[in-house]
Amino acid sequence: MPLITLLILAVVQGLTEFLPISSSGHLILLYTLFGIENDTLLLSIILHLSTLLSVVVYYRKDILQLVKKPLCKTNRKILVTTIFTSIVVLAFKPIIDKLFDSKYLFVFFIITAFILFFSDYMSERRYILSRTKNKITNTITLSNSDITDMSISYRDAIIIGLTQGIATIPGISRSGSTIAVSSMLGIKEDKAKYSFLISIPIILLSLVYELLTTDGLQNINILGLSIAFVVCFFVGLLAIKWTQVLSKKGALSYFGYYLLILASFLILNASVLHWF
Repeated sequence: MPLITLLILAVVQGLTEFLPISSSGHLILLYTLFGIENDTLLLSIILHLSTLLSVVVYYRKDILQLVKKPLCKTNRKILVTTIFTSIVVLAFKPIIDKLFDSKYLFVFFIITAFILFFSDYMSERRYILSRTKNKITNTITLSNSDITDMSISYRDAIIIGLTQGIATIPGISRSGSTIAVSSMLGIKEDKAKYSFLISIPIILLSLVYELLTTDGLQNINILGLSIAFVVCFFVGLLAIKWTQVLSKKGALSYFGYYLLILASFLILNASVLHWF
């Protein structure tokens, strides 16, 4: 691939892996736009490693605490989430594979948009209720700052895991759907952080799967892939920060409007092509 194409894909992957707009859906669109059909495996591995490094660097202090206490409650909940995600992916993989087609993307972009709208609606309702309650009782609710004991129940971990499994469908945002479901479950301060932490084992498992199921890697552009890795890493750091801030403000619906516009464009484009 030309260097400019690699850079565009790196920027898009870095943004969409963490912003609630579906990285797989956007990459499928770009592959279709650029006419890329083969030789995407190595690029996928490199970009996933880059976004993985973004999460590790951004949450390095939290991850260090979790490593020091491997049997802590948070690690157990992350394990539960990962197990249920894996169950969904393995059970429905044949169906999910068939959905890796750009003609279905508009449907799942619209679904993601409404998930984000509903998430912000629920966040606003809970904020109003909590303000009213605190005013009546004259108390202040403090979030749990201990990363080894996040304010997430095992029931929540299971539901989030099932949601993350469904979000492997292109067009369904992993970060968006898991953060949205966390909001619906009443999780407040920890929802974005937990969403990004649970991406670590899933990204690792997907990388292992890709390496085990490939016959070989060819056409290696070391310089281009190295530049793409670095660009994707720094863009990923910015995207994590941005998403975390917006999720706290209950402002994910902005991305919902973007997805509706994108879905409308895809529908219009398909209609025009069918007409001619």
